[in-house]
Amino acid sequence: MRSGPYALVICALAIVCAGCGGGSRLAIVDPDAELDRAAFLARKGAHAEAAEAYAEFAEKFDHDNRADYAQYKSGDEYRAAGRYEAASEAYAKLFTDFTHSRYLSKANDDCIAMGKKMLKDDDAGGLRFLALITYRSPYGKQSAEAHMAMANYNYARRRFAEAKVDYEAVAVDHPQDPRAPRAALGSALCEYRQIDRPARNIARALEAKRRFSKLRTAPLTAAEMTLVDRYLPEVINLLAERQMLMARVHLKQGELDAALRYLEDIIDNYRKSRYYEAAAELALYIHEQIEEPK
Repeated sequence: MRSGPYALVICALAIVCAGCGGGSRLAIVDPDAELDRAAFLARKGAHAEAAEAYAEFAEKFDHDNRADYAQYKSGDEYRAAGRYEAASEAYAKLFTDFTHSRYLSKANDDCIAMGKKMLKDDDAGGLRFLALITYRSPYGKQSAEAHMAMANYNYARRRFAEAKVDYEAVAVDHPQDPRAPRAALGSALCEYRQIDRPARNIARALEAKRRFSKLRTAPLTAAEMTLVDRYLPEVINLLAERQMLMARVHLKQGELDAALRYLEDIIDNYRKSRYYEAAAELALYIHEQIEEPK
């Protein structure tokens, strides 16, 4: 009669197969084998099948200390298969079922990569993937990166109102992020792009002037500062142009005092505009008319 470890193996197999004589079978469930099967599918490039195998492991062995890894790998393999919708759902399940997983940050990085690739392929669905990052992790560099990607995409497509929201989310909510100054510049450019010509919306033009002026001391690159130096004078000229137009309207109507107020605004606030000299000459002419003896 055998003894020792060999005997223990025989006894274990006997217990497992005790019901075989009655026509029933008791399957042996091996977590290691299940995980190895998923890894094998991934290695041979069957990414969708591997994703399903990892998901099955995470559900079947949810108390195993590798369950969160399997759930993460499910999303990762769906991403490798190009099935972004399924990947997003797998990552979302990781966040809901494994709230303390060490793979949460990596899952967010993967979602950012997916979203950026979709936007690069001109698939607006990437905006939703990136928005998920800002909802799940509203603070930190991942959220700032997601906001910047969405802002740049919308700005390039002239959706300035939408782009401004995301630029400001970085500039205001993530002031310590190295992208914050660039986001502030993007927000100012969005404000500028939405000005009615010639500066009929004076409130928006004034806001653009304020933002560009503030950026003169921001830690921007030389190329970015060139944009500030280009657009700040343009905003100033637009504001001065609007005041000059209003002055001329009142002047035509014989309302000299009202015209003078607009011209003095140019003289006091827009000295660097192309309308400064004309405003000064016209103001001098009006003063002479007002002071001329009747």
